Amino acid sequence: MGYVVIVDGYEEEYYETIEEAEGAYEKWKADCMVDGMADGHEQGNQITLYTLKPLKVSTSVIDEERMKINTPKDEGYEMDNWAKWDEKSFK
Repeated sequence: MGYVVIVDGYEEEYYETIEEAEGAYEKWKADCMVDGMADGHEQGNQITLYTLKPLKVSTSVIDEERMKINTPKDEGYEMDNWAKWDEKSFK
């Protein structure tokens, strides 16, 4: 799982660990308070820390069922295997 810190008016920043993300989140809060309402920071601006959770992941795998029927080379292709998507949903 990944993490993203979004600060109004700035590019989002992505992190691999919760510790890095929370550190950046707290640093943004401190930096914005030092700057006060100057430098584009206005009342109501937000700093948000999100978790990035995948909804679906597709992995290419050899299509064993189709390979039992014929191979791509049998049909004139240069590749060795038929492929299909193995999809997992995290809903």
